Amino acid sequence: MELAFLIPVLTVCFFLLYILCRQDFVLLRQNISLSQILDMAIITIIFAFVAGRLLFLLNNLEATLLHAIRFFYFIKFPGVSPLGFFLGGAFSLWFLMRGKKGILRISDIFSISFLPLYLLSLLLKSYPGATSFIFQIAAVFLSLALFAFVIRSHYKYILRDGSISLILLFVISIDTLLYDYLNPEKYIILFDLSINQLLSIILVSSSVIFLVLNQRKLKI
Repeated sequence: MELAFLIPVLTVCFFLLYILCRQDFVLLRQNISLSQILDMAIITIIFAFVAGRLLFLLNNLEATLLHAIRFFYFIKFPGVSPLGFFLGGAFSLWFLMRGKKGILRISDIFSISFLPLYLLSLLLKSYPGATSFIFQIAAVFLSLALFAFVIRSHYKYILRDGSISLILLFVISIDTLLYDYLNPEKYIILFDLSINQLLSIILVSSSVIFLVLNQRKLKI
């Protein structure tokens, strides 16, 4: 079921990546070709999946996934943390682009391009509790509004480079925090909080601080 949605959504993601990159002045100025971007996208997705899988495993203590085949066979053994996916992708992109001036611009392009994957995760997951459907519908509509906003911001240069990625990190962290708060089966590790919740609190605070600093054009 997930595979039937995943392939078309990934196609949309790569199409968005192509559209956003082909005439971007920052990429042209940095002599970064479209083929380089696509190569980085493939590597980034692989690392993002591994990180998302690992965080899901740690947060839910899914010992059954500690197997080489089960770990990668996510169609039969589903479970990927959107927060872990974002962090893994961000780290791999930083590693591939380290030392280049256009890294913030490219991180925003990647964040926008692969936002449909996050929308897919919202559609497929079920929030715990009786009001799960309401939360799910609200999350999808808010994410669609976010998608429209970041697309407009990117083309109109409303936000500084890097701010779109920070906004998406904030949204995913809030969603993860809420989901684990509603989840009665979460594994507590500290202060009645799960790994996902502790990480989300840190990332929500950090993303807000860095977003404010970035928008104020202060050196970090």
